[in-house]
Amino acid sequence: MSSLLESYKRRTKEIEIGGKKLIFSQLSLADFGLIKGRLRKEMKNSFADKKEKLIENAKILGITDKDPMRILEKLEEEPSDDNVFKRMEEVQHLAYAAFLSLKYKYPDIKEEEVSQLLTLENAIEIVDVLFIPDGEKKTKKKRTRKKVKM
Repeated sequence: MSSLLESYKRRTKEIEIGGKKLIFSQLSLADFGLIKGRLRKEMKNSFADKKEKLIENAKILGITDKDPMRILEKLEEEPSDDNVFKRMEEVQHLAYAAFLSLKYKYPDIKEEEVSQLLTLENAIEIVDVLFIPDGEKKTKKKRTRKKVKM
C-alpha cells in the first residue's frame, strides 16, 4: 500500500442498527465503479431477456420490417451512466453500496447480512454517509440577492 493511501482518512459515521453500532465509511470512486459494473451487468442481462422475447413475438406476429431490428439495436447498446445511477437508488443496490461501505471496517461481513440489516428507517442516514460529499448539506442554502444601488 502506498503512503498516500495509508494516511488517507475516509469519512465515517457510526449508525445504530438493530441495537448494534456499525461504522459506515464513505464510498470511493472504486466502490462506485463496482456498483456501476454490477448494475451494467444486470441491465445487459435484462435486455438480453427482452431481446429474446421480442424476437419470439416478432416471429409469432409475422413482423418482418426493420422496426423490431432497430429496437434490438437499442437494447444492445451499453446502458447510459444516467440509467445506471437512477437504478442505484433501488433497494438491492443501496444494500450493495452499504455492504461495500462496511467492508472497510468489517472485512468478513457478508452482503446478505447487510441487506438484512437495512430498513427504511435507517436508509436515509446511510445514504447520507455513502453518497453525500464532505461538507455538503442535504438542503441547499437559499441565495439572496443584494440590492443594487443606482
